[in-house]
Amino acid sequence: EQRKQLDPWKVGDFAWVIPLPKQKRKESTKYLGPVRVIRVVSPSVVEIQHLIRENCEKYPVSRLKKVVGDMTEEQALELAARDEEEYVVEGILEFKVDEEGDPAFKVKWVGWPLEDATWEYPSTLKDLEAFEIYLEANPDARPLVQKFLKERK
Repeated sequence: EQRKQLDPWKVGDFAWVIPLPKQKRKESTKYLGPVRVIRVVSPSVVEIQHLIRENCEKYPVSRLKKVVGDMTEEQALELAARDEEEYVVEGILEFKVDEEGDPAFKVKWVGWPLEDATWEYPSTLKDLEAFEIYLEANPDARPLVQKFLKERK
């Protein structure tokens, strides 16, 4: 109780979520997140924003642990991505057509090193913005990818 008064929650603070038993995804996971505090509702409740899903919810501070030290937005996003069951596309690195004529994209995932990039088929990817960014940087690939983009929209 004394700690709450000395170190109150502020908008912009990053916090770790202490998961309920049903929320634990891995045996070794002690905390989930981080998440961002976007509103202080009361001394015992804050509104948090999940950095990947971007949804917001009110949360008791008793189930949160403040991030100690400085954490950049980029660091927080990378850490939060590791707790998500759905991976987040950081960028498209390469494009190829496989043996059956289907397009495939080499994907760099948020929070994962470059060596963990994987080849993915368009049906597994939801991030159309990543394709547009790739095509801006690689205009020669546009004719090959254009058909795929039209089918997805």
